[in-house]
Amino acid sequence: MLIRQLGDEHWDRREAAQVRLLEIGKPAAVRLRAALADPDLEISSRSRTLLAAIVGQGFIGVQVRDPEGADREGRELPPDGGAVVVEAIPDTPAARAGLRAGDFLHTLDGRVINGSAGLVEMVGGIDPETTVKLVLYRNGRKEELSVVVGRRPKELAR
Repeated sequence: MLIRQLGDEHWDRREAAQVRLLEIGKPAAVRLRAALADPDLEISSRSRTLLAAIVGQGFIGVQVRDPEGADREGRELPPDGGAVVVEAIPDTPAARAGLRAGDFLHTLDGRVINGSAGLVEMVGGIDPETTVKLVLYRNGRKEELSVVVGRRPKELAR
């Protein structure tokens, strides 16, 4: 962990970071999010850990892959970004929203999805119970779906 990497010479800095984080407090998720931008790596790192423990990571329950040339061939799809649904896992937010294998996901709340890793990162940063708008292409048609983000199950935590 970061604390071990810093070593004893940074003890005062770690103590100061801990005091500041305790001032922020457990119920203050908004203030924890603000602390994520703190230039002090110790503060931002601990804030991220606390926020994930308190709020949880966003999860929609879909397996995706990066688009390939064949996915765009002969279809009117945006030339940038995207992720292709391999499976909407049963009984997850993705399945409840109606996502299906073969859907080409393009944007999440207006932001272009940059491949499968980009989608995982975007969704992981969203608070559970937040409703997001997903723009996708299915059978040659552009569609919009609302998805209520869930909490990443502990067995799938990164």
